[in-house]
Amino acid sequence: MARLKLGHFRLLDSFAFASFGDEAADRDSLARLAVARAAERWKVAPDRCIVVGDTENDVRCARAAGTWAVAVATGTRSRADLALESPDLLLDDLSDTAGLLKLGARLADQSVVG
Repeated sequence: MARLKLGHFRLLDSFAFASFGDEAADRDSLARLAVARAAERWKVAPDRCIVVGDTENDVRCARAAGTWAVAVATGTRSRADLALESPDLLLDDLSDTAGLLKLGARLADQSVVG
């Protein structure tokens, strides 16, 4: 479905790489595959990656892959449901650019300290 959605909006070629559901047995493995590709291509550590999703499972797979988790309450899950998983950033929708920039600053600070 992700390939179809990205293709429909002509966004598929906007990404240097991707990982899709047919490439792994479960969501956690899929996130780890994406992180491995980032590490292979750009030497990016998992703690410099972000998983964005709209379910509790997306937050859990971010944790399984060692990445930051951004939960967006635009799907079938409420903000309260998502908050129970303690994502690094919880948004009502992706129009909260200030929240996203703040997370980006946290990542930048981490790279200076680390």
